[in-house]
Amino acid sequence: MVQSIRSILWLLFVAVLVTPATATEKPSFENARVIKIPEGISDISIGEGSGRQKFKVAKVRSAFNGSFAPTTYRFLYREILGWREKVVWGTIPITWNPRVDPKTSVDRNFKHILPTYDGAACNVADARLLITGKGSAEKLLLIYANREFSRNIFGGEPITFSVFDFFVYKEVNHGEARYFFRFRESFKTREYYCDVNEAFEGEFGF
Repeated sequence: MVQSIRSILWLLFVAVLVTPATATEKPSFENARVIKIPEGISDISIGEGSGRQKFKVAKVRSAFNGSFAPTTYRFLYREILGWREKVVWGTIPITWNPRVDPKTSVDRNFKHILPTYDGAACNVADARLLITGKGSAEKLLLIYANREFSRNIFGGEPITFSVFDFFVYKEVNHGEARYFFRFRESFKTREYYCDVNEAFEGEFGF
């Protein structure tokens, strides 16, 4: 129950940050490839040759509330550091601040997990990963969809899609974010949906 309340409060926090005033026209993701993320740990990569970057996505469902349990996404990078070739794993954080400097406090500006939530009738938040471009020009995009809460949990509401660009900083110090997703724009649907996955399909075809 505590985890459920935390998930709802987090979604309300996101809804406040991504307001209609910041919304833009509906973005286009033509020719983008959707990365399917099953439950568990998945491997993803972008680029080619020596510039190819490999990551992992952990999708974990909390079992405290049966089929209505929230799912969390965690994006991970792997690096080999120093002459000892020590393997280091780290979290790829997410920020809703489009002007954030990764050299500022990571804990204050970034979230390290991305939660979703399955309501009694439908999913009210979920995410997609896309790859745009080809070869060395491949880029990673994160799209997060969340539904406004209403008095009728079985009814539809507008869906807000938030788009995040993937950034890599070559030179960072200890405690700074080398990889992160940064908010770029948001889009609020005119159509009403109960389930955000229906909105993904209806608005973008994936």
